[in-house]
Amino acid sequence: MVIPAMDEAGNVNAYFPQETWFNLTDGSVLQTSDQPATIYPMNIPLNASLPTFLRGGEILPLQDVRGVFRAEDLDNRFRLVVAMPSKDNISMTAKGRLLLLKDYSISNVQRKCTLGNSCKAEISVKYTEEDERIRLEFIVTVPTQSNNSFGSNRETVLIDEIKILFTNSTALITRRIEGIEMKDLISNKPMAIANNHISIKQTPKGNTAITLALNNLEVSGDARISIDMYTSSAIDSPNSRNKEGFLVE
Repeated sequence: MVIPAMDEAGNVNAYFPQETWFNLTDGSVLQTSDQPATIYPMNIPLNASLPTFLRGGEILPLQDVRGVFRAEDLDNRFRLVVAMPSKDNISMTAKGRLLLLKDYSISNVQRKCTLGNSCKAEISVKYTEEDERIRLEFIVTVPTQSNNSFGSNRETVLIDEIKILFTNSTALITRRIEGIEMKDLISNKPMAIANNHISIKQTPKGNTAITLALNNLEVSGDARISIDMYTSSAIDSPNSRNKEGFLVE
């Protein structure tokens, strides 16, 4: 949801339905799903960036658009912002869609995304919290292609980062990360993940944001990847570095 500036004074009454809403700029939670629909007075100068909000349960793919002036200038690199719903702190899922394209020319889009073909993949991120393990599961499902006359419609895209927003503080804020494992659940093979590639922070409103740097994770078809974080006792300070070097802020 984007809130527009309606006049020179920039005063807007923004209506938010009864859902969980996050501020996309800093990841802070605006309201949770147990709150009624609300009108928020906002001041948005005409020369300011427009406030943008993401509904809980949704995944928003983003690209770097610096230097992009036409569709052909886009590339195949994405970062995902995942807004978790405020229903259950133990197990939560958000869903979205991702374009499996690296060539955004009109001819390629028409060939790959029409005539019975689909260039969209269904994506989801599931968070599960157990006694000594916290699992993040990233799932990609590509629909079956019904028209094979133009070859495969699956082009490889790269996921650089997944940022997950929660409505409150998770166990990762108060536990120490003792180890982390990343695995391809389809092939059942481990995947490499380096130290400091997970950042756990609290937003200005006190809710949690987890950022995973994935080092150009390639996606061109069905995928199912788990990231398991093994935890132990509570950390002494909310601003400290875990045993393996993962940053908690």
